Amino acid sequence: MDSESLKNVLVKLQKNDKFKSSLVAIELFEAFNIYDPAQYISICLSALSSMINLELPHINVIWLVS
Repeated sequence: MDSESLKNVLVKLQKNDKFKSSLVAIELFEAFNIYDPAQYISICLSALSSMINLELPHINVIWLVS
């Protein structure tokens, strides 16, 4: 599925009168990745790319795996 089709689905959900909730994008990242600078930068750029493409409020969560 390309990004345009996902964007079209999100737009239809937002314009639906029966759907009274707001949409938010949540991204989970493992905390292990923040120790390597290259992986951390990659995560940040990936999150930025999805923020720009989806045009939704965004929450990035760094998840500590025990």
